[in-house]
Amino acid sequence: MFGKMSVKTSAASLARAAVLAALVALIAALAAATPAAANRGAQAATATPRPTATSRPATRTPAPTATRTPSPTPTVTLSAPLADLLESGRWHQLIGDCAWARREFAEIAAARPASAEAAEANYRMAQCYLRDDAVIEAAATLAALLETAPPDDPYRTPAQFLYGQTLAALLRWPEAEAAYRAYLALAPELQYLTWQRIAALRRAQDDLAGATEAFEAALARSPDWANTLQIRRGLADLALMQGRPLDAVAQYDALRGDNATGALASEMHYLAGNALALAAPTPVAAATARPTARATPRVSPTPPPTATPVPVPAAALARKAGDESVAFLAAQAGHAAALAAALGSRRIDATLPLDVVSDRIVAETLRNYEDAHRTALNALFCANPRPLPADWRSSPAALPDDDAAEGAGTR
Repeated sequence: MFGKMSVKTSAASLARAAVLAALVALIAALAAATPAAANRGAQAATATPRPTATSRPATRTPAPTATRTPSPTPTVTLSAPLADLLESGRWHQLIGDCAWARREFAEIAAARPASAEAAEANYRMAQCYLRDDAVIEAAATLAALLETAPPDDPYRTPAQFLYGQTLAALLRWPEAEAAYRAYLALAPELQYLTWQRIAALRRAQDDLAGATEAFEAALARSPDWANTLQIRRGLADLALMQGRPLDAVAQYDALRGDNATGALASEMHYLAGNALALAAPTPVAAATARPTARATPRVSPTPPPTATPVPVPAAALARKAGDESVAFLAAQAGHAAALAAALGSRRIDATLPLDVVSDRIVAETLRNYEDAHRTALNALFCANPRPLPADWRSSPAALPDDDAAEGAGTR
């Protein structure tokens, strides 16, 4: 009985203790929350007012610009020592392997752009481009060389000339002439050649007066006969193109000089005769336009032929080989007469039979030779064993006919 009552009392005590502990915990929580709420109330009572917002100034200070640090240029590493790579490029260019040579030269120019080897590499690379007909690439390479190479670089002077030649191939005439003019100061000993290149450029642009000035500058600096011959021919062509045939004749006479025989003298006589035919529309004007071209006077002068009209020979009409018109043959006969009068030569009637014409040509040639080189031996060789008339010098028509002489037994 007493045991059961003790157990029930202990359980009730434990319950009351638990309730009491819960009440104590609740009171402690309420006591901790009361100062925080009081503190918030005090802060609300003593709150500091916010400052009044002020307007921004009208001018704003710009933000500093950020400067970028350039990234370093990557260094190109050569596949071989510089000297070996340049020597290999020279060798491949020499044997004609320009594709391989260009790769090696380009590697040198990219790795060492400011070196002396780079100037040589660019120059040789341009040569390889020109050999492969890559003219645009050659011009760009030479332009880069001329921009980077120092003034005393040995490859600068030939590169300047090659640059002008490349620009001319691209039909960039003004730039090509500017390049050649820059080359004049770099190579004064070759000005005669450079001025000829400039003359060719101006002639290609139909600047005939400018081309004439350039050829005259080249002629004043010509060092040898070969260049003089070429320059004077160019001046004569330009004179004819500008309607000044007498100036062309002056150039031909200067080239012929005192020579009366020879291939050059014959050619100059022929060209001068053609120019005189252009200058003189009539035989009379042509005869007075230029004095006789005979250098050695005749010992026994032949009287000039009687002036006769120049009709179209019937023999010429019969012998013509093509479709020459009568007007063409008449003009041809007129020019032949004018040329003969200008050169002091005798004109043979083409209406005569061909064998008679041949005999007269031979007689005239022998007479001229004997007059120019009068010696006893030449007189013996040129003597005709047949009996000749007394006026054989003044009248070749009086020579006996071969068939008649043979029939008469006078050979």
